[in-house]
Amino acid sequence: NRGSFFCRIGKGNRHALYRIPSSLSGLHTAKRLYFPGFVEISESIPLVANHICALTIDDFHEGLTDSIQVTVATSDIDAFAALTGDISPLHMDSAFAQRRGFAKRVAHGALICGYTSRLFGVHFPGKNCILQSLRTNFASPVYEGDQIEIKAEVKQVSEAMGVVVLSISAMRNADSEIVMRGQAQIGFTKDKDAE
Repeated sequence: NRGSFFCRIGKGNRHALYRIPSSLSGLHTAKRLYFPGFVEISESIPLVANHICALTIDDFHEGLTDSIQVTVATSDIDAFAALTGDISPLHMDSAFAQRRGFAKRVAHGALICGYTSRLFGVHFPGKNCILQSLRTNFASPVYEGDQIEIKAEVKQVSEAMGVVVLSISAMRNADSEIVMRGQAQIGFTKDKDAE
């Protein structure tokens, strides 16, 4: 929908979609839209003008989930290789990858982790997030062109320590195969003058 974007939040297995005008300036609260299969949630989501959510630790509880959909573009693999210098032919050469038993070019595992960072840094919780640890296991290769869902679920909230522990996963949409599993710990930043 041109002129707007969506931000999602939910409790447990329930989620609501929020439509946000693209003309945001400053801190705003989302306006809710409801779709079949989505349940009304009482909370609203604070957002900042550049389309980044601004959740705090108070918004988190065990079982809360969020996810993003990502298409692993060839250009993403090329840009990641250029940025990191990891030009292994497994990532860069389809013929080489096929000779090694893979369908086509394999995305860098760290690129998939980068998409996970996007989930935390933009959506869940967004601007207040600082990623403290990330542990991953790759169960299956991700190929150029794959569409994947990156999902996080809150497993533990420690308000005393100011941290949230989450399970993370990546699922290939085409065959519902889990290609990555892991765990993350996030903390929360705040403005110095707010302390």
